Amino acid sequence: MFVSEPPSQSHPMKSAVAGQTLAKGTRSPRLPSHARPARATKPGAASRSIGNTAFPRGRWLLLGVLAIAHTASATSPPVPPVSPLPPAGPPPLMATVGDDPMFVGGDGVIYEVRGEGGVVSNLVSAEHLSINSRFADVPRRFRAVDITDTALGDVGVAICEGGRLTAFTLATDGRLTFVADGGASYSMEHERLVCDLSTLTCNTWQPMSDTPLQLPLYDAGHSRIKLHTAVADITITRDVMIDLGPDFPIECDDFARWPGAYAACKTLSRGETLVNATAMVHTLTGLTLRPEHRWHFMQIGLSRLKLKHGELHGLLGHRALLPGPTTSSTVRVGVGVDGAAAPAAFGPAFGPQGEGVIEGHYTDYERPRLHEHGGLRFGRFVCGAGCNTSSCAVADASEV
Repeated sequence: MFVSEPPSQSHPMKSAVAGQTLAKGTRSPRLPSHARPARATKPGAASRSIGNTAFPRGRWLLLGVLAIAHTASATSPPVPPVSPLPPAGPPPLMATVGDDPMFVGGDGVIYEVRGEGGVVSNLVSAEHLSINSRFADVPRRFRAVDITDTALGDVGVAICEGGRLTAFTLATDGRLTFVADGGASYSMEHERLVCDLSTLTCNTWQPMSDTPLQLPLYDAGHSRIKLHTAVADITITRDVMIDLGPDFPIECDDFARWPGAYAACKTLSRGETLVNATAMVHTLTGLTLRPEHRWHFMQIGLSRLKLKHGELHGLLGHRALLPGPTTSSTVRVGVGVDGAAAPAAFGPAFGPQGEGVIEGHYTDYERPRLHEHGGLRFGRFVCGAGCNTSSCAVADASEV
C-alpha cells in the first residue's frame, strides 16, 4: 500500500460496491498488442469478462476513419475528386495462439487445440527455429468465456545458426532464462507494461528493468519479448487473469494526488455507472494486487516469416503460411462446453483437439520436456550433429 494523502474519515471501497459486482476471472484490460481477430465464443460458456471485448486494430481504425469522414462531410465544403490510390497489397501474414488456446493460421481460420495441462507441445518447428509450450490447466476461479480449460504456460524457444544453439524459457512467473547460449544470431526486446495513475492508462511498454517504477507509474504485471531471428519475428506476451474476490478494498484517499483516479474511485464507490468500469477497477487495484489475485498465461504471434509452407510445422506453424481468403467469412471452430455441438450458424466445426484441421493427432506434437525440440513426427528442427531431427534436448530452466 502506498502512502495516502490527505487522511480523511472515508472508508475503503470494496470491489463489490453497490451495483458494481466484479465477476470472477476477469481479464486485465485488453492490450493493443493482444488485439486479434474477433471470434465466436463457445456456446454455453457464460461470460465472466466485463467490457473488454477484443477488436482487431483495423476495426478500430476503420471506425475512426468513418467518424472523421462523417464529420468532414457535415462541416466541410466538397473537395475536388482525386486520382484513386493504387490497390493495397495483401496484408502481411500473421499467425497467433492464445487464450483457450485458440489458434489463428495465416489464412485467418481459427481452430482450437486444448492440449493437456502440464504437457508440453510443439507449436512451431522449422530448420532453425522451434517453439514449445507447457499447457496449463486454468484454475476454476480464473475461468472466463475465452479462458476455460487450458491455456499456454511456460514457453521454450530454440534458435539455431550454423550448428550453434541458443535456447531460452519465458516462464509465466515472468522469468526469462537462457538454458543454452551457443551464439545463434537474434535480437530481442524484453518489455513490461506500465500503468499511469495520473492518466488512468495502462498502454505503455517500457524496457524490462530491476529498477522500481515511481508513482504515478507502476508495473501492470504483463510482460513480453519481441524476438527477431533470420526466419521470423516472434512476440510472446505474458497475459493475466485477475480475480479480486468479493472484499478487495480500494481506499480512494490513496489517489487524492491524481484527480482523475480519485474521481473514478469515488464514482465506483457510489455504485454509479462508469465507462470501462472493470478496466478502471483493475487500474486502481493493480498496485496492491497480491500474487493470489493473478493467474498468468501466454500468447504468441508469428510474423515476417521467411519460409515456405513445407519448411514450417507445429500446431501453429503448419498453418501459419497459408494464404488468407479472398473473401471475408466467419468460421466457427471448436465445440461447445461439455462437448455440445457448435451452432450451425457458425459454419463448420473442428474438434477440441484440432481434429479436422491439424495434421496427424495432437499427441504427435507432445514433447517429454520444454526444451526437447527434436524427435517429432512432423519436426523440421535441425541443429548440428549433436542436435538433429532424432534428438535435440537441453536442460529446462528448472534443471539448471
